[in-house]
Amino acid sequence: MGELRTIIVIILFWILSFVEPSGWSIMLDLPIKANWMIAAMALLLYYKHAETRPEISKKLFWGVIISFIVIPYLYADSFEGASYLVAFLTVYIISTGSITPRTIRLTGLSIAAMGLVVLYIYATGTMLSGWNDNAIAMVGLFSFIYFSIFLIEKKGKRSFWIWNTVTLAYILLLFGTDCRSGMLFTMITVAGIIFSSLAKRLIENSRYEMLILNLPLIIAFIVIAISSSSYYDELEMWSIQKFDKTIFNGRNGLWEYALTLLEQSSYLGTGKFEINYHNSGVAAISVFGILGYICWIGYFSRSLKNLKKFMRDDIVFGSILAFSLIFMQQALDLGFISPVPNLLPYIILGVGIGRVNQLKKEECNP
Repeated sequence: MGELRTIIVIILFWILSFVEPSGWSIMLDLPIKANWMIAAMALLLYYKHAETRPEISKKLFWGVIISFIVIPYLYADSFEGASYLVAFLTVYIISTGSITPRTIRLTGLSIAAMGLVVLYIYATGTMLSGWNDNAIAMVGLFSFIYFSIFLIEKKGKRSFWIWNTVTLAYILLLFGTDCRSGMLFTMITVAGIIFSSLAKRLIENSRYEMLILNLPLIIAFIVIAISSSSYYDELEMWSIQKFDKTIFNGRNGLWEYALTLLEQSSYLGTGKFEINYHNSGVAAISVFGILGYICWIGYFSRSLKNLKKFMRDDIVFGSILAFSLIFMQQALDLGFISPVPNLLPYIILGVGIGRVNQLKKEECNP
């Protein structure tokens, strides 16, 4: 895809991610229609752009097909795994695009503006009053993290003031949603940009890659262990007094229940999304089993390894950092994995892969 088409597609996918979870969207079967549209677009681009076809491990490919499609269908008569896999087609679609500094600048500013508008309407009006605090916070947080790619890629006094203005607006509006993970990761994102040199050194260390990818599941196990400890009641009382919420906001019970469902399925997975998991790792292993979880982590690991070879490029580094921040944040909230996932994290991954494809092309044709 050319530059203009890439910009349009990225913005349209953001809009789609925002409206798909709404009640009227589900009434109109928009998620199903969108899935077919994305699948058709991916198929067209696959035949049109032979040079950007990804190298796919046969073991990983068949592992994904078996754990995300075959087992869910046989075990639960469910196609929710196939619906979720459409997000991976989004990665491919964006990776065929023209990922230039101008593409990042225009999409970054557009998505930042749209995210701010959503947060402002939610904070000051009633149009979005039926939406969950966390869902709105994720729209804002993911948009701000995408904007962070632009912040890393651009340098100079003008960009500095844009960053300060947009960041301050996001902090004020995100803190108004009362979503603790949204607040926390807004500040972590700001720190990641300010200390980008340190963040780059950490990302280059291969040991941190597997820690980041498994962090949601690790945190779930830690939380379950703490909730069974002798000092849990004291933590509960402190959190209620301080935040007017329990320490884990019920997530410990959700995660323990999800892992019980996994055990009852003989570790093959339930095949469909039973609850709002508020943890991407727990959702992946509970719904798609141990095999599905290994394949799921394997896909992201392979993608990040390929990106890290070109981390000298600011756009590639920004994509890795932005994706890693969202992945870590999804140890505490929802949106990354579901039958209708938020597509922005997958767009970010596609941006990184597309930029690498472009850099490889430039190396071959200097």
